[in-house]
Amino acid sequence: MSIVFNDKELERILNNDKEKTSLQVAIISDTKKLVYYQGRYRQDAMLQKKIEANLEESSIISLKELEKQYYIKSVHTSNDFEVLAFISKKEVYKQSMQSLFFFLFASAILDGILLFGLRKTFKRYVIQVEDILKGTNQVSTGNMEVRIKENTKQGELKDISHSINQMLDSINRNIEDIYNLEIKQKDANMRALQSQIDPHFLYNTLEYIRMYAVSEGADELSNVVYVFGSLLRNSITQEKVVTIRHELEFCEKYAYLYQMRYRDRIAYGFQIDKELGDISIPKFSIQPLVENFFMHGIDHTRKNNTISVKVAKQDQHTCIIIKDNGTGVAKEKIENINELLKTPSSENKLESSIGIHNVNARLRSFFGETYSMTLKTNQLGGLTIEILF
Repeated sequence: MSIVFNDKELERILNNDKEKTSLQVAIISDTKKLVYYQGRYRQDAMLQKKIEANLEESSIISLKELEKQYYIKSVHTSNDFEVLAFISKKEVYKQSMQSLFFFLFASAILDGILLFGLRKTFKRYVIQVEDILKGTNQVSTGNMEVRIKENTKQGELKDISHSINQMLDSINRNIEDIYNLEIKQKDANMRALQSQIDPHFLYNTLEYIRMYAVSEGADELSNVVYVFGSLLRNSITQEKVVTIRHELEFCEKYAYLYQMRYRDRIAYGFQIDKELGDISIPKFSIQPLVENFFMHGIDHTRKNNTISVKVAKQDQHTCIIIKDNGTGVAKEKIENINELLKTPSSENKLESSIGIHNVNARLRSFFGETYSMTLKTNQLGGLTIEILF
């Protein structure tokens, strides 16, 4: 039996045109003879000579010397043939460096494009910001006629420029109005202007004090200032009608400030049914009644002064109960006030209880005939005010 081995066919398989590595293949028989060798480059002949010399010197091929220059993969077949694949380390390093160089080169180009784009973008941004700063600096020197060009701005900077221009227009109008007012009626108009500015100025000043207290770690002081600022802001808002929940929140802050002034002497509680919180009532409908307790009902010799406000359903009515344990009101005076509260004609007869009259008149006008307010002495010796509508 004879077997014909086609070297060219094996070379065709090994010499894959798509494979660019310097692969070299050697086949060693079970008798330790080099029966096949294939390489692609001239230096491959040197490797063939080294393998043959190695086999002549020893029956077992030694790869240690060859591993210095090559990556070697060895496979033994079932009939004890050994197939060795060699790839030059130098060639591998060369191709690796070529790939690395290409990657670094491509990264450098990409970084350059990115940096160029960012530079152009931020340059436009810086130019726009500098133009805005230039305009604001001119305003700071007293030039109120300057305006920032909005058509050269983009995005948020355009919005900022528009807002600054609007502010300058508004300032100019205000200056002109104030000037005309001073000419026509200087003293009266200055008082009117002061009455408009003072609450906002006071609120902004309180906010500064609060933030300073926070930065100094004075949390309790910051809370007091925050609550007082909230009361001030609520007082200067223009709405005429609020929800019961909003009104009670206002009253609670009011009571909190008094509690801070008279520590360990005042307690308060506010309770409201969830479904009643969004009912609308005239603004400052409950606060004057709560204020009456702090102005007239507190006994400063005691440490258990309390006031509570409860809003709940009562049959088909909403019921607001303001209850305290203060100094109370004489029985005869309560009866007289209740009688006057029943009719709108009590307008000029409640001069000593103007707060109660004001609340009564506004609630009656708001809710109509379904409304009523009643005062009575409670079991604690204080005053209970019951409002139904």
